[in-house]
Amino acid sequence: MEASDYLSDKISTLFQRSRAEESSKYQDLTKTYVGVVTEDSSTGRVSVILDGNGTDILLPTTVDAKVGDSVIITSTVNNGLDTLTVTGVIGGGDRTRIDVDNAVSDASQAVDTAGKAADTANTAKQNADKAIAETKDLVTLRIDSSRGTVFKNSEVSTVLTVRCYKRGQEITTLTALRQAMLDATARIRWYVLREGDTDWVSLADSDPMLSNDGFTLTVAPDDVTVKCTFKAEIVTD
Repeated sequence: MEASDYLSDKISTLFQRSRAEESSKYQDLTKTYVGVVTEDSSTGRVSVILDGNGTDILLPTTVDAKVGDSVIITSTVNNGLDTLTVTGVIGGGDRTRIDVDNAVSDASQAVDTAGKAADTANTAKQNADKAIAETKDLVTLRIDSSRGTVFKNSEVSTVLTVRCYKRGQEITTLTALRQAMLDATARIRWYVLREGDTDWVSLADSDPMLSNDGFTLTVAPDDVTVKCTFKAEIVTD
């Protein structure tokens, strides 16, 4: 081999080694940093503070990032140019935890509200059932009259008869009335409203117009001064 050929081969080898080393040097310059997001990411970019540096830097991002998130910033070298890119989020856990806690709290409140609504509905049903039962157990009263319930002193005698019912069964005696009412003091009380008066006056149990333990009231013309109205109801002590 001539000297010129040897020198040419040597220079070529050194040049190739130099290029490989230079390329390797650029590859070794890839680094990562940590930054804090100062504004939510938008349109592929996000504003961050790099490694505690007080200046915001607007960088491209491959991830969605929110204010306060800690993010990974990757520095890459291409043909000697250093490029920074946000490539990951490492500090969004607190926000996620708060969202989860809030969701759990909302779900718990929803369950509690549903439970209260169910309790209210159950109470309403119980009250309705009770009202139905009480209605079935009510003793109702009506007055049958041969000549109405308003009387003038010019009319002939009239007999008023109390008829009591419980669950469709007629009650015709005081004993049966008290059994139906489950109260030994239950009885029929009569009232009269006379012409010119504003208040009803109760008749004594011993009033001569009453008979049959108060189930019957007989009104004669002499019992009426001008005009009067009678009514009856079941009372207990």
